[in-house]
Amino acid sequence: MALLSCSCHSSQLPPVIDHNGMTYRQDEAGTLRIAGARREVFFRVDSGNVRLETGRHREMYRWPYPALRAFPIEICVIPPREAPEQTVSYTFTVVGR
Repeated sequence: MALLSCSCHSSQLPPVIDHNGMTYRQDEAGTLRIAGARREVFFRVDSGNVRLETGRHREMYRWPYPALRAFPIEICVIPPREAPEQTVSYTFTVVGR
């Protein structure tokens, strides 16, 4: 769970390591399905007025040593008018195949 003020427009989560063969599908505004060879991961926004941005600037998320690629997940917070901050909560669920 993260506390974000209205001055923040977005919050970058730690990127997901992108293994060969992984697929990403955003099912709805707050849910992302990440499928790998042996398990699936579901990222879901539980509360907060946010928009989920996934894969933006994906080509920039790689490191030569160790040889890693990553998939970025960004939460774009829509500031509430009545309060200067809001609580945004999210869940990662791992399901084995």
